[in-house]
Amino acid sequence: MGLLCGISSADLMPCAFKCVVTLKPQEHTENFRHQLLFTKKDLKRLEQLNMLLVDNKEN
Repeated sequence: MGLLCGISSADLMPCAFKCVVTLKPQEHTENFRHQLLFTKKDLKRLEQLNMLLVDNKEN
């Protein structure tokens, strides 16, 4: 699990996406989808620390 950061071509604003880098193709299951979504906990930590931390752990 990682964070892909860049600049949006639509409005030239910074953007960030959760991403998975793997050697094996992943199935698009509901659990996999939820791992890629930002949770309320992620957003709360973002507001408190003014940065986003992405843990490398399994749920």
